[in-house]
Amino acid sequence: MNREQISAEFGEILSSLLPGCGPVFGADQHLQRDLGLDSTQFVQLVVACEQRFDLQVSDAEILHLRTVGDCIAYLCRQRGV
Repeated sequence: MNREQISAEFGEILSSLLPGCGPVFGADQHLQRDLGLDSTQFVQLVVACEQRFDLQVSDAEILHLRTVGDCIAYLCRQRGV
């Protein structure tokens, strides 16, 4: 899986949580301020990413996932891309 595929899959997940948005998002878009993700949706996003990408996100790592770009970069690192 390459960066573009990871970005596309992440966009699909995010779109499913934000009806009427996406599936393309800007890397600098803040998940809460710009996209309006609430805390429940954020947890759903993390769980969906864990399932889709077969990984575990630690509590410490969650604190660094603030923008779309942060999330994609994290997923790429975890997948060795």
